[in-house]
Amino acid sequence: MKIGCLIPSTSKGREEWKTYRDTYLFKNTLKTFLITYDQEHEYIFYVGIDRNDRIYDNPKDKKEFERIATVMKNISIRFIYMDNITKGHLTVMWNRLYQIAYDENCEYFFQCGDDIEFHTKSWVNSCIGVLQQNDNIGLTGPINNNAKILTQSFVSRKHMEIFGYYFPEEIINWFCDDWYNDVYKKVGHFFPLKNHFCANIGGAPRYNVNNEIIISRQHLQEKHAQLRLECNKIVHRDYAKINLFIQNNNNMEELMKKYKLFWQYPVITEKTFYIQNKKNLSFVGFPWATIIDKRYNLNIIFKILSPRVSSTRLQYTCCQHISFRKLIPLFKALHITMVYSPHKIKGEDQIDGVVIKPCPLYAVNIEDPSRNTIFKTNDVFTHPRTLLYSFVGGYQSGYLTNIRNDIFKLQSRDDTCIQNTGDWHFNQLVYHPSQSNELKENVSDKHNEKTDMYNKTLLSSRYSLCPSGSGPNSIRFWESLAMGSIPILLSDTLELPENNLWKDTIITVSEKDLHLLNNILSKIDTQTENSMRKNCIELYKYYRENYNNYSNCKMTLFIEMSPSLIAPYYKVFGHFFLDHLFMLYKIKDYYQREKKICIDSIYIDETLLNTAPFIKPFYESIFKVYTKNKVSLNLLTIGSIIGSVSNSERSNIYLSKTDLKDDIPNYVLENGRKLSDFNRKMMELFTLKVKNHFIKNGTTLSNEKVLIIDRKKSPRRLLQINDMIDKLNDKGFHCTKVTFDDIDLSQQISLVSQFKTIICACGSVQVHISFLRDDCTFIELCESGFRYPNTSIYGNFNNINTYSLTSPLNKKYYEPKYKMSENANKLFQSVDTMPHIIMNDINSIEREKQFYSKLMSYNCFWIHTIQDINCNDHIDNILKLLNTR
Repeated sequence: MKIGCLIPSTSKGREEWKTYRDTYLFKNTLKTFLITYDQEHEYIFYVGIDRNDRIYDNPKDKKEFERIATVMKNISIRFIYMDNITKGHLTVMWNRLYQIAYDENCEYFFQCGDDIEFHTKSWVNSCIGVLQQNDNIGLTGPINNNAKILTQSFVSRKHMEIFGYYFPEEIINWFCDDWYNDVYKKVGHFFPLKNHFCANIGGAPRYNVNNEIIISRQHLQEKHAQLRLECNKIVHRDYAKINLFIQNNNNMEELMKKYKLFWQYPVITEKTFYIQNKKNLSFVGFPWATIIDKRYNLNIIFKILSPRVSSTRLQYTCCQHISFRKLIPLFKALHITMVYSPHKIKGEDQIDGVVIKPCPLYAVNIEDPSRNTIFKTNDVFTHPRTLLYSFVGGYQSGYLTNIRNDIFKLQSRDDTCIQNTGDWHFNQLVYHPSQSNELKENVSDKHNEKTDMYNKTLLSSRYSLCPSGSGPNSIRFWESLAMGSIPILLSDTLELPENNLWKDTIITVSEKDLHLLNNILSKIDTQTENSMRKNCIELYKYYRENYNNYSNCKMTLFIEMSPSLIAPYYKVFGHFFLDHLFMLYKIKDYYQREKKICIDSIYIDETLLNTAPFIKPFYESIFKVYTKNKVSLNLLTIGSIIGSVSNSERSNIYLSKTDLKDDIPNYVLENGRKLSDFNRKMMELFTLKVKNHFIKNGTTLSNEKVLIIDRKKSPRRLLQINDMIDKLNDKGFHCTKVTFDDIDLSQQISLVSQFKTIICACGSVQVHISFLRDDCTFIELCESGFRYPNTSIYGNFNNINTYSLTSPLNKKYYEPKYKMSENANKLFQSVDTMPHIIMNDINSIEREKQFYSKLMSYNCFWIHTIQDINCNDHIDNILKLLNTR
């Protein structure tokens, strides 16, 4: 397990401390932790410190702390600056440490002060054990004198999933431990470890009660009562969150019982998928096959499910029915963005924006105790296999292809078994009226005889013919794998779950090449056959417990981009780099969701960082960044990411120089400025991630002032800016003017996130729109003749009120010396008839994209690079917009 220890610490107020050796963190917390912790886990101490702290930010003392960590097995220490946090606001400090540890995939978290003395061994394993017994929902930890309350706490990742923070930040410091004690007690998930003990051995607290000066005992009592009341209100609010979470965790079984629903049986693919995934908050498990076959009203199903599914998370489900496509509109309405289907076909990676992923079918004759007796009593490796291959199955009208009839026509051989059993083996069970929530099976003697014969034949076969039927997949395929009867896949459209072992496990024969079967098998030697049989067993064991093909491999992303390649595009933080960063975020998400590879870090060559120094903190908002020791990393090399995939764009408004070394679906690689449903959902998650990294808690919001962003140098400076400011002041709009030339990106993002109204020069801060307040009005002033679609696109994506103000091209640029073509002349003359205020609705965006594409085609981008912007051209429209808010 990976465990994050969250500890804010400071040397302020401890003048007696001279070096690291004097700190509570060293002489108490770390020393006693060393003799009591369970060494099989990985521990990271996230220590929150003040910048320029005389001990903790002293390079010499820092180095000593890090040296001590190397002596302790599986322990590391990271110092995290607590910048822009009000003194004494402990909850914000712990929250920041918690968010970082959570993003770095810690599985459990211990929150404490820096002055803890641990007294008992194996307390970590006891904490993990009690949480795992309670679905990882709960508060636990060693007690500190009083077994009725915890002042240090141990939680799982689910604490974040429930509340979104470690502590509510309305609580400053006092009553923060009361909050988590009370809220977990109310739901019966409070687990103090009475056999384990730790003590606070430090001196008096180094903060005031909620940062207030207490002037008398009476004042203290009044403040205590006020804070207790406020804490109770927050507990009541957050009790609703955790109670709903626990209900949702367990509500599917109750829901099915209430409406007499059931998992289709005996082939329980959906039920098995549900059992494996029900603890994942993003999973929506429901008996879709039953819904389809029993013809339930889908509007009613929507009304039942919609209150119980999230509208903010990307969610997935499993549908085992061949007609799963009928449910796509319902899935979309329920915010289900990915469906696992055993009947996924090649090339159909998404349907109307819903991603389709392959999964196994439940191998009923292998897993069902009433059907698998023969398999339990025989060794698949030593049992005599007297048949070269076999096929015991039926054919019905409506099957995908004629392959089964072709199999029945194969020339008879003494060492094969081909038998037509008529209809589907489970027809009389699945479609019988007795199929209900009472789980009765219409099993006849004839059915049992056919099952027994099928099983014996399969066990005696070296190879098993696995054709398509009503769907491309078959239960037989997975049963054959389990029994080491090597599947011969005769289903041209079936896509199996991704695994490199398939090519060394099964034989894939095109349906049209069935006549070549005997020749193909004759070329397989005994050693190869035995190896394939062993692989069959291995693959079945892997998928038996892993229907969604989850491997959770951790890797470091490596993008290959030379400085010369990026130099023209990454000079500043513009849309080219935002497109790049957003693409990386989508790729990271794709590998996690689709391939179950956790990309938690990225390797960037130092020469690349030297070319564009501003990019590092942005990478750090999503990944841990490595610049050295490349050979020691588990690298996933994907190529270069610069805009859309090379040669994939018809429009010249999109950069397309991405060159990939891995097969990633097109919907993931779509340019970030295209307004697809997937891009929109991912942009929301992406901007939140970057915002949380750059915008610190405690930011002061400004509702009164207008932020005006100018440039120091031409082109695109704001001319007559003081005239504009005077007119705005006259109308009651007080202004703050800045230039971003000398402000680093972190400060820029923090600044724009504060203001309710922003006016800026064209192209200055379009990408910053992603980080604005939800209620912000963003006004961009364009130079004459120029119109830019990006502001509208980012505004639409982020649901921000954006306006681009335009004006006709200055007449002097029509003069012969500027050598404009006839087409360019017509284009700029058309501006006169176009709206001078560009909104961010879809129609406006499409109109502006067409204009900009023509502008680029006619080589007229130069008008953007030689002009400044006259504020007087726009002041009337500015006042019009501000007065109508």
